[in-house]
Amino acid sequence: MLGQIASRLGRLGANILEVEHRRLFLDVPAKGAKLDVTMETRDRAHGQEIFEALAREGFNPVWIDMASTME
Repeated sequence: MLGQIASRLGRLGANILEVEHRRLFLDVPAKGAKLDVTMETRDRAHGQEIFEALAREGFNPVWIDMASTME
């Protein structure tokens, strides 16, 4: 799964800064795991483009805008 997401983000021009994989219980299937990816984009519009592409491809992205949390 990580390889698929990393490839998609690379094709979309994102710069991956950090990846955190969380699976709280061993009996949870890989599809039930949570993957947090911190990435850089050119600007907000580029980030939105990536978000929408991931959603179209069946992922469930959650937008956390670090710029606004640091103000």
